[in-house]
Amino acid sequence: MNKSTNAKTILAPTKTGVNLSKRIDRLFLLIAAFWTIVIMAVFTLNYRDAYSSAVAIAKAGLAESYNKDVVYRRWAANHGGVYVPITSDSPSSPYLAHIPERDISTPSGKKLTLINPAYMTRQVQELAEKQYGYKGHITSLNPLRPENSPDEWEAKALLSFERGEKEASSFELLGNEKYFRFMRPFIVEQSCLSCHESQGYKLGDIRGGISVSAPWKPVEEAMISHIHYTIMTFAGIWLIGIVGMFGARNLIKRNISERERADEERLESERKLLHAQKLESLGIMAGGIAHDFNNLLMGVLGNLELALADPDLSPASRRNIEQATQASERSAELSHQMLTYSGTGFYKLKGLDLSEEVRKNESLLKLNMPKTTSLHFEINEGLPLTWGDEDRIQGIIKNLLVNASEAIGDNTGEVTIRTGVMDCDEAYLSGSRLQEKPSPGRFVFLEVADTGCGMDANTQHKLFDPFFTTKFWGRGLGMAEVMGIVKGHHGAILVNSEVGKGTTIRVLFPVPTEVQVMDSTETK
Repeated sequence: MNKSTNAKTILAPTKTGVNLSKRIDRLFLLIAAFWTIVIMAVFTLNYRDAYSSAVAIAKAGLAESYNKDVVYRRWAANHGGVYVPITSDSPSSPYLAHIPERDISTPSGKKLTLINPAYMTRQVQELAEKQYGYKGHITSLNPLRPENSPDEWEAKALLSFERGEKEASSFELLGNEKYFRFMRPFIVEQSCLSCHESQGYKLGDIRGGISVSAPWKPVEEAMISHIHYTIMTFAGIWLIGIVGMFGARNLIKRNISERERADEERLESERKLLHAQKLESLGIMAGGIAHDFNNLLMGVLGNLELALADPDLSPASRRNIEQATQASERSAELSHQMLTYSGTGFYKLKGLDLSEEVRKNESLLKLNMPKTTSLHFEINEGLPLTWGDEDRIQGIIKNLLVNASEAIGDNTGEVTIRTGVMDCDEAYLSGSRLQEKPSPGRFVFLEVADTGCGMDANTQHKLFDPFFTTKFWGRGLGMAEVMGIVKGHHGAILVNSEVGKGTTIRVLFPVPTEVQVMDSTETK
């Protein structure tokens, strides 16, 4: 196998299924985000409407209060004011001293004083503030009574009236409390001139204005209560929508996953069946060819040996026969590899320590590695023994190291060979590349990891196929031989690879419950 021959973890989920699941998640996240934005937008509009309605209601209430002040003020003005008994709450107004009949007496001697429209409005506003908290103020930029001077906000409103504004309203702090303030101008009418003509006012002039201020706290508390209820309502609607969406998402994903899983299982079953049939056919063919070829080679080698025994054989003929013998022996080695792949070879089993098998040829293994590749050993000592053929185990080590070094090629890289022991369950062993999975239990392992180029899915699928190679040279029997040997030892092979990052191949051999070392046991 060349640089591009590496493998990914077996039984990894298909990219199509993963991508589809991610697309579904993204779609529902977008829908959930859109749903959240819609709920927030509707809530915001609802809040703004509620706030605007509260302001409009407050403004309408203050406008109604203002209109009532204007109505009874106009009534009093049309009647030239009203007389009320002189009391501490209604003393004679010094600002009406220029009126001849400011104070009068009834025939019975009861003293009365004139209450003009401004005086009456002030008293009504003071009473309203005590009873309802509304603050009313009759004011002017040129007041007769100093207490009627405007505050800063009223002064700005009065100036705006002179520029043509019809009313003014805003939220302001009066003391430490927030109020909603409202003000409209007073227009000089004929009835106003009796008190204010001396100030130079004419009909239609802006005499001043009445400001009405209501505390905002009661309205705000009512709004907060409404907002809390609204938030709970919208949160409930949002939550129901989100739960429904993600429930639908999970249902869709489950249906799709079940369908994909069924399709994948069917395709995987078909693939494994076809692959097994292919390997079985190749194994039968390879075994048959190898047996017949061996028989022919035995005859050839026997005759060559007889020819070499001839004392009259010329030196040139002897050299030719020796070369033919060497070629026949190499052919026998190829036949041996084919028999190993087919599973019909013979094994000499005995109790082996994998770590010891690696240590035996440590120096030789290092010498056979390319100069650009460094070989590291991570060997665990004292491993339990496994049944194995020593020569075949050495063949596995050699083939895995050759495969790793070729994956690195002319680049600088590292190869690490490890040994160890582990307990494997059925789920882990299901990742084996062999069709026959061993039973769960304790296994010793031999692992070879490289920092080569890795391999794609198509190459990893063909990794152990006989005669498969991506090199321009070689027979492509190295990894197929590894598979045949592991199969003959009832083990497992696991491959983990990523393109551009390297490959790790782990070979597992079962640890028998009772090891009986057999030095010369031959089995087929």
